[in-house]
Amino acid sequence: MIAQQLGLSVEITNEELEFFKAKPSVLKDEEGLGEQWRRYREKQRTYAMRSAKIDLAQTRLRNALARAELEREEKEETERRARERAKPPPGTYAAALWVLKLREGHFGETTFNKHYRRAMQAAHPDTGGTKDQAQAVNAARALIKMRHGWK
Repeated sequence: MIAQQLGLSVEITNEELEFFKAKPSVLKDEEGLGEQWRRYREKQRTYAMRSAKIDLAQTRLRNALARAELEREEKEETERRARERAKPPPGTYAAALWVLKLREGHFGETTFNKHYRRAMQAAHPDTGGTKDQAQAVNAARALIKMRHGWK
């Protein structure tokens, strides 16, 4: 049932469904419709209220999912724009640091080599990268090594 999927405690038995489908004339006894008719209408109202609650819960769930998807897309777009703005001009020392995900003044040769290996693993054409990405990583490595005087 949809109610169970939404975590609602709405239970309608088969007996109740049959009761709702019954026509008032079936409920007639010697004394007339009186109490049975009132019970029948009350159960119909209860069923309608349960149904309305389920519909409302479904609508709220759909709206929440749509909002979450929209927020996720907006967040991704904001992050993409931030990455584009943060990217330094190509061919500079700052761009080389950016390619290898290093911060200026916060690394030695060992850390540099570790970052280079990670970047090359991600950028190498054999592991899903492109030739241009691998060339950018190698150029960044050469620039940083030259700047620091490492062999």
